Amino acid sequence: MALDAKVYFKDNRLKGFKIEEHIHEEIFEKNTVWKSYKQLSKISDYYLYGLKMNKNDFLQFIEEWEEYSKWISEPLKIEYEKVLMELKGIFNSSEINYVKFLGD
Repeated sequence: MALDAKVYFKDNRLKGFKIEEHIHEEIFEKNTVWKSYKQLSKISDYYLYGLKMNKNDFLQFIEEWEEYSKWISEPLKIEYEKVLMELKGIFNSSEINYVKFLGD
């Protein structure tokens, strides 16, 4: 099962995205580098529920996601980059109110 998140926009729209379990494992179980990423580390608990990020924290999360790509193994790079493109598209699409992660 994926780690789900919902993006709440100021115009009351809602958009979801997910981080698949194997991507989550790649980030948080292969090494401890993730601990130095403030926003990324907040989703280390796969069963987390209700974490909210404001617009600025979400932007930092996206920047950290992009920076962390150098630690992702080659077989998962394409899928990881697709998530990055989705995150950037969400951030640029409209005014974000907040993002809520909805763990498993």
